Amino acid sequence: MLYPNSHKPLYEQFKEIIVMRIANGEYRSNDLLSSEREFAEQFNISRVTVRQAISDLVKDGVLVRKHGKGTFVASGSKGIIENALGKLVGVVEELAYRNVKISVCLIEKSYETVSEDVAKKLKTNLEYRIFKVVRVVTDDVGPIAIDYSYVLENIGHLLDKSDLTKDIVYAILENYGYKISTADQNISAGSPSAYEANLLEIDGLAPVLVSERITFVEGRIPIMFNRSIYRADRYKYSLALKRYPLGIKSIQENVRH
Repeated sequence: MLYPNSHKPLYEQFKEIIVMRIANGEYRSNDLLSSEREFAEQFNISRVTVRQAISDLVKDGVLVRKHGKGTFVASGSKGIIENALGKLVGVVEELAYRNVKISVCLIEKSYETVSEDVAKKLKTNLEYRIFKVVRVVTDDVGPIAIDYSYVLENIGHLLDKSDLTKDIVYAILENYGYKISTADQNISAGSPSAYEANLLEIDGLAPVLVSERITFVEGRIPIMFNRSIYRADRYKYSLALKRYPLGIKSIQENVRH
């Protein structure tokens, strides 16, 4: 569904629909998409809006255009999932952008007393309750990640109305008017708990990647804390670096002899 009164442009909302259809398997690798005219009629939007969304997804490598044939879902890959750091997207959204056919299993959703650690991340008091969601993301090969999401109770009531096995959480919040802007993320190596090892179908001594992220709305107000546990043999991060040369004198001053 598109929301004409949302602060998010219609072409961005339409992009999210395409991405989610890829994520839930409705669109598969190499599938031919509907024409611009058909999409425009289906969603009651202009062809210009459809064209802009499709062009963005082609640039992102999610879709490919074939001259004289139409627009297709790009070929996906199995095995190791690679994330190029830099885009603020959620776990499900990120994997969908990689053209990975995934399924999301909702393990838990509950309202509970906030822990000291989560309270610190969300800058709230220990007296408040939070809404906790635990999901496991799997592809055709097997489990990829466990995602723990935490929001304050009032925001949790909004998420609780949605299908958390299909809907993009960031999109849900944005459609309710929350203007997500930035996030602080830390990535480290870790060891899974016995519970996590079982969900990920790995040995209890196997290494995992642990991503902790605090997402902010405008004004640097924290709205969500996520802790994601990835199988280290299924997932990796990549980062493009640009060199900014330092003066030789400043380097020499900081090198011990």
